[in-house]
Amino acid sequence: MSCVGKYLLLKLNQVLAEASSSHRLEREVRLRAEDPEVESLLSLRPEVRIDSVQVLAGRVLWEGQLVLKLDYVACCPGKPVYTARVSLPLAEVVEVAEARPGMAASVAAEVKEISLRPEKTCSRKLYLTALVTAQVKLTALKELEVLVEPPPGLKVTTKKLKVENVVSSARAQCFLAREERLPIDKPSLREVVSTLASCKNVRAEVKRGGVMVCGEVEFRVLYAADDASPVYEVRFTLPWEHFVTIEGVVPGLEIRALADKVTVKAKAKPKGRIPTRELELEALVDFQVMVGKVIEAEVVTGVEGETEVTKLRVWLEQVVGEKEKEELIRREVVPTVDPPVEEILAAEPMLAVVRETDILDGMVLVKGEGLVRVIYTAKGTGKVHALDVDLPFSLALPLPSAKPEHQISAQAEPVYARAKLAEKGKVAVEVLMAVKVKVTERVQEEVVTCVRLPAAKGRLLKYTISPGDTLYRLAQRFSTTVEAIMAANPGIDPYNLQVGQVIFIPCRF
Repeated sequence: MSCVGKYLLLKLNQVLAEASSSHRLEREVRLRAEDPEVESLLSLRPEVRIDSVQVLAGRVLWEGQLVLKLDYVACCPGKPVYTARVSLPLAEVVEVAEARPGMAASVAAEVKEISLRPEKTCSRKLYLTALVTAQVKLTALKELEVLVEPPPGLKVTTKKLKVENVVSSARAQCFLAREERLPIDKPSLREVVSTLASCKNVRAEVKRGGVMVCGEVEFRVLYAADDASPVYEVRFTLPWEHFVTIEGVVPGLEIRALADKVTVKAKAKPKGRIPTRELELEALVDFQVMVGKVIEAEVVTGVEGETEVTKLRVWLEQVVGEKEKEELIRREVVPTVDPPVEEILAAEPMLAVVRETDILDGMVLVKGEGLVRVIYTAKGTGKVHALDVDLPFSLALPLPSAKPEHQISAQAEPVYARAKLAEKGKVAVEVLMAVKVKVTERVQEEVVTCVRLPAAKGRLLKYTISPGDTLYRLAQRFSTTVEAIMAANPGIDPYNLQVGQVIFIPCRF
């Protein structure tokens, strides 16, 4: 017996499992040689950045960085206040029994406790203790048919849901290869010992006929040099982009890209005899693109009466609210070029990365950085130079329904940029940053996925034909057959139903 009523097909990212972990760090931290020594620490601002997430069988591996921004009184004449930044690598395996390769995973990490103490007065060496917690969430794309319009005569309970429905999805691969040369401060290479990599800064943009996905693969190559020294490490970052054809993609839809696997290889480039200073790098990035649209639907959660009802309990990311905001960000920088800048030729917005989000009661905070490339000529030489400028931004977006316990996703995009000469050889750079946030609440709902009516009792239901009705659709809706409807309506033409025409349908209640 088929299901009766009207159903809505949803494609949702179902939450399959969650797990949390804690990672305690105790280590020595050193400032750069160009940073002045620390006399006393004034403030410390920690931030966890997630670079890559990989789902393995039974576990999730995530890698990132703990970024420390510290303000301190420097051991310099006049004791100026100085700001420094230190990045420490993070990597952790979180056990999740339900994890399987191919699943999507997200990681939210934060610093719960932290302490940073200078070794002594006027020192660049500090001791760090920190507790980093991570929340891992596994999701998978699933199709679900839910009842939105029951058969006539049934009493039901409903609930309005606002969820992101996946309109389309696709998986793709991107292959990249490049030759790189060892930095001058590294010894020549005799043999590659191992190669590790992570994919970071993955982002997607709607283009005509599909989605352009881009990101960066960071290589960590361990190699043996032609001496008795231990193994050396060298890092390279390779940008990549790939166009994925997806029908029906238009601006305004939610676009998400996830790189869930990266396979890499590095080898010495033969050039004469070994050792060499050149490497051949290759990477294959497996990624998924999902295109979604937020929809509202009144779904049936309960049915009363003599019916056979099938229900399913599902976890849903209920959309609490969305907000967009644009803000002009400005910064002045001094190009490291001699002679100084003569003329600004162009300013091009490159990318924007959201680094941190937070939710207060009725307010969403978003912090990140935009990157602008400034092209200019040097005075007296006519030579063209390029300057990449980071522009930190911090935006507050009012969202009355937002609560601290909700989840948040945020996207940032540089709309346009400009640059001009300022005083004392500085370059003033501006970028218009567009930020979009979506706040969701994870809820568990029981929805009706099928209603079957009992056997017919011989009654006939008088029904008025509506636009789009066919005997086949009416038979499905009322759990009967086309033949039974035709038998109840002698002389009816099944291929020429008229809107407003009244027919009889065998009824099961």
